Amino acid sequence: GMAAIRPNNQHINASLYVDAGAGYDERTTLDFCPSASLKNDIGYMDSSFELESVAEFELLQVNHRIQVNDEIMAFVSFDAVTNVITVKRGCFDTVPQKHSAGSKIFGWDNYSGIDDLEYLSGEVVSLKALTLTGSDLLELNVATTHSMTLSNRAIRPYPPANVKINGEYWPSFIEDHLALTWAHRNRLQQTGGEVLSWFNEDVTSETGVTYKVKIFDDETDLTIHELSEITANNIVIDAQFLAPRTRIELFSVRDGYESLQKFEHIFSTEALDAPYNLKLKYMPDVTAPYDLKLEYL
Repeated sequence: GMAAIRPNNQHINASLYVDAGAGYDERTTLDFCPSASLKNDIGYMDSSFELESVAEFELLQVNHRIQVNDEIMAFVSFDAVTNVITVKRGCFDTVPQKHSAGSKIFGWDNYSGIDDLEYLSGEVVSLKALTLTGSDLLELNVATTHSMTLSNRAIRPYPPANVKINGEYWPSFIEDHLALTWAHRNRLQQTGGEVLSWFNEDVTSETGVTYKVKIFDDETDLTIHELSEITANNIVIDAQFLAPRTRIELFSVRDGYESLQKFEHIFSTEALDAPYNLKLKYMPDVTAPYDLKLEYL
């Protein structure tokens, strides 16, 4: 499917054309979706943030899906005076991500065009949106091409949510062992009603879902340790399997299908190097304690 932002007020809607190898065919019509841009960078845990270039947000309703880059969020509210939006983060089969200022927001839930043909995993399809004004339709040969490879997204298990490392979200430093906890998710259960945030607690796990953990030395990209067929939502990993700079991946698996997105994080297990590790050196030239000098240890 495809969602598109209205170019200007002269445009009414757009026609979705799809090419799976035999040439472009018209599939459906799409309505332009509500849109905006991030005014500032946002981190993993920001649930309220300021927008700019806001368009047609009056069409959004509570729990409508909105998307920033590869993260799906759920709309909660919007203050038209301050341009601050409140959302739920990391919804459905996505996890929270960092996003840069200027990133586009697409409020596509009820405003997109869907191709109802079935495709095989691995097929490459190309999509074009031909915008329509009151007097003209964009020509097919000048419309922008968007290509994608089909990857069984609908059948993949949802990733683990609410992941904590030693009781914290995304710590930069840990000591000793690594204690991971997370919340189950269920793609078959989460089909209506209240949309869950990544930060919400457990639901009943989808039947057949297990979890896999992979530990990497982030400096060499070598795998140090991995565990699979985990059915619980917690695990402890001994310090011997951790590098000074460790990267961890945690994801779901069911019937050979991995979750579309994974929880990934990098942390240190050693004291921070310079310039953080500093000492004060007394300089007797001027009356102490004002004249001091910082030196690396």
